[in-house]
Amino acid sequence: MTHKSIPRRSLIAFFIFAAALALPAAAQEQWTSARSANFHLIGNGKEAEIKRVATRLEQFREVFVQLFPSLKYTSQVPTTVIVFRNERSFRPFKPQSADGKAVKWIAGYFSAREDANYIVLSTEGETKQTYQTIYHEYVHYLVNNSFGRSKIPPWFNEGLAEYYDQFEIEGDIRVKLGVINNNHLYTLQNTKLIPLRQFFSIDYFTLNQQGGHSANIFYAQSWALMHYLIHGKGGNRANEINAYLNAIDKGDPPATAFRSAFKMEFEEMEKELRRYVERRSYQAFQITFKNKLAVDDPVKTEPMTLASANAYLGDLLLGSGRTEEAHARLAESLAAEPENVLANSSMGMAKMRQRQFAEAKGYLEKARRAETAGHLVHYRYAYVLSREAMDTRGFVSRYPDEAARTIRESLKKAIAANPNFPESYSLLAFIALVQDDEIDDAIGQIRTALRLSPGNENYILDLAGLHGRKRDFDQAKKLAESVYNSAQDPYTRARAQSVLQNVTDLQLYTENASGPGPGSTSEAAGERGLRRQTVVMLDADEELTEEKLKELTAAAEIESINEALRKPKDGEKRILGHLNAIECARDNIAFVVKSTDATIRLTSKDFQGLELTSFVDMPDLQIGCGTIKQPLWAVVTYVPEEDQKKKTAGRIIAIDIVPDKVKSIE
Repeated sequence: MTHKSIPRRSLIAFFIFAAALALPAAAQEQWTSARSANFHLIGNGKEAEIKRVATRLEQFREVFVQLFPSLKYTSQVPTTVIVFRNERSFRPFKPQSADGKAVKWIAGYFSAREDANYIVLSTEGETKQTYQTIYHEYVHYLVNNSFGRSKIPPWFNEGLAEYYDQFEIEGDIRVKLGVINNNHLYTLQNTKLIPLRQFFSIDYFTLNQQGGHSANIFYAQSWALMHYLIHGKGGNRANEINAYLNAIDKGDPPATAFRSAFKMEFEEMEKELRRYVERRSYQAFQITFKNKLAVDDPVKTEPMTLASANAYLGDLLLGSGRTEEAHARLAESLAAEPENVLANSSMGMAKMRQRQFAEAKGYLEKARRAETAGHLVHYRYAYVLSREAMDTRGFVSRYPDEAARTIRESLKKAIAANPNFPESYSLLAFIALVQDDEIDDAIGQIRTALRLSPGNENYILDLAGLHGRKRDFDQAKKLAESVYNSAQDPYTRARAQSVLQNVTDLQLYTENASGPGPGSTSEAAGERGLRRQTVVMLDADEELTEEKLKELTAAAEIESINEALRKPKDGEKRILGHLNAIECARDNIAFVVKSTDATIRLTSKDFQGLELTSFVDMPDLQIGCGTIKQPLWAVVTYVPEEDQKKKTAGRIIAIDIVPDKVKSIE
């Protein structure tokens, strides 16, 4: 039975940047903390500027609430906004190009993570472009938070984000929507539209693999179609758009949801869109609200220490994969405020990245003792413990019982502190998946995580793996296939494929196993092989290329097989080689095995006591007299009992058939 790995995603969704920090410059800055209804802001600029940013973000969110009431606006992950007073202080935290330099044209960005969200911008020379990327990514966040990316097709998700990143507001009461995107307009005027049937079939993975020109066409057409849907029929399609979202949320396939919501076929919509684009005239909406788009509660501000600011800046850098720079910021924070909870917990995570687990646990244990320790501290402590049991490649096949118990206790404390943080439930389910116990509880836990974070692809794959363990193969495959068909990045797609393969292998075994005996696979041995799957968890700052992904997948498979192999008992030996023949005589059976060093003969009185496990999908495998038609690569276990007269080396105990990529026995 072939064993595939179950990759595990990183704790933090990330951008990989690399820039030098100017620590001395920060020493002269004064920092302010501000809180609005939905955002926490920190900044080194004027208090009025920070308040203005808070008001603008709250206004944008409020417009969305009024226009799209079906979206989910409450988030279990806090959003922190970092407002820099000028380009100089913002530059060390900007995204970077391939040459390692800060991207000059970026004036603001949105970074969504599984434990925290960050909006980062500078108010120097503040323009429409300052907020454009932030609006775009915040729309994605709201849509994904409401439905999950796996449910919403990319044309809708990207079209909505492209439409709303042109958002403008005047006088706290007038909102302008549908402002022309000149780049998209130019593309549409110089290229042909993609036929809608083909356009709607483009999934996230396909979109991600397209070249720049093809992607530009897709984004431009997505913007145009969303512009038409919102502005067509005199702007009276709002109910149809919400009907489409509601149908998607109920589980209708995108094509079915489209037809039922818009009451037309793709071809009819395509004709209308072509006419809309060809007239080259796009109107914008100006909506004047009865009341000012002001926040319900005033923005409250208070002074903030530089040490506290550095704790947030260090955490931002840590989530961006810049561990060394994060370490410097956090060290400065802790030098001034040794008890700072965020700095201690983030430093613990930084030390974990450096595989300094004793120090990592020390920082997190210190954070846990604080009265203000929240769910994130307990979660991170459990996460560090979960990483400590893994090897340098991130592989784990089983946790020691004491470690598993401590991890679960810490996660339960995290849940008690904040029952709405989904990652705590996810890691609990992950531990159950590795330990292969408490599966029913784990299914409930991951369903809770999905309720809190709908459509999260990694949670769906965890649930698929758990259903596989429950032998609910149809449901497991359905879940894994839904992610495979919608995944954008190669890592998630590869993980979905791996889960599918694991479930398929387990189903084949379950259907074919018929107990020990000639020509069959031992059920006990088969279960032994299937239960010990190796899991891999990647660090957030590790760049995942296709080559690296293939390397990890192959290594995880070999690691999993080595862990699952029958371990020799006292007095037993193992040999890796080709099983070339099975020869039956009147009083015994001889098994001929050729290794790289020698060819040996092993004997057995019968087949009944032989343990046989196959890690290779061989439905027609037969182990009997004269059944070996071609050599089988296998690990053979035997008791040395040399008989020079019969030219035999011992008594055979077990055969584990393995892929030929297994080159050694650990």
